[in-house]
Amino acid sequence: MPPINLLIKPASSNCNLRCKYCFYHSIADNREIKSYGLMEIDALETVVKKALIYADEMCTFSFQGGEPTLAGIDFFKKFIEFTNKYNTKNVIVNFALQTNGILINEEWAEFLFRNNFLVGISLDGPKDIHNTHRIDVKNSGTFNKVMKAIALFEKFKVQYNILCVVTALSARYANKIYSFFKENRFEYIQFIPCLDALNEKKGLHQYSLKPSDLVKFLKLTFDRWYEDFMKGEYVSIRYFDNLVSIILGYGNEACNMSADANVSL
Repeated sequence: MPPINLLIKPASSNCNLRCKYCFYHSIADNREIKSYGLMEIDALETVVKKALIYADEMCTFSFQGGEPTLAGIDFFKKFIEFTNKYNTKNVIVNFALQTNGILINEEWAEFLFRNNFLVGISLDGPKDIHNTHRIDVKNSGTFNKVMKAIALFEKFKVQYNILCVVTALSARYANKIYSFFKENRFEYIQFIPCLDALNEKKGLHQYSLKPSDLVKFLKLTFDRWYEDFMKGEYVSIRYFDNLVSIILGYGNEACNMSADANVSL
């Protein structure tokens, strides 16, 4: 059997933020069951057991949401127990977690480091840009909490990358965002184009991103990225890394940049 990748949403569509541009709310609202709540431990054990029986050579478990840390750290400790228990073929097991960072504390950071999780944390740029759309249930900005989580990642040497949503607003500040990331020495960055809600007319919102806005943002960012690369100050930006890899004939690792990315599997 081949190596396999699993995407697990342990908190279903539940989230402790109310980001203004979050299209996932509209997806959940259109489901017959909006949220299935927290994943049962028995279900988690079954998933891990079957995955490790099936996989050869490598198995990757990725956790997203909603917000996956809402499942609680004890849930993830059980997950590690199950992977150790059922990895009888000694395949390589990789762990990834995507989070908004709000619940990250020292216990979480130490756990993520000790178990070699690769973490993607959402940060849309400097405080004024980030707080425009990434707000909590009290309508307060979350920038300070995210930066605190990142400081803990640095302290505990957690592997992490920055997930930055590009909106109509942030697309106008490519240089400001790039400079902020560079000043904070963030070495791994992924830009994610903002999507309007499903079944909604495009361009209705402050955050609605036009293709032309995204192109301008990427061009300006590429110029800065290339300039730093030529100076030996390389920053990994996933989209540009994949473009270079494709040009050099090595292919790409991002599924949305594949020639058959529109094929339903």
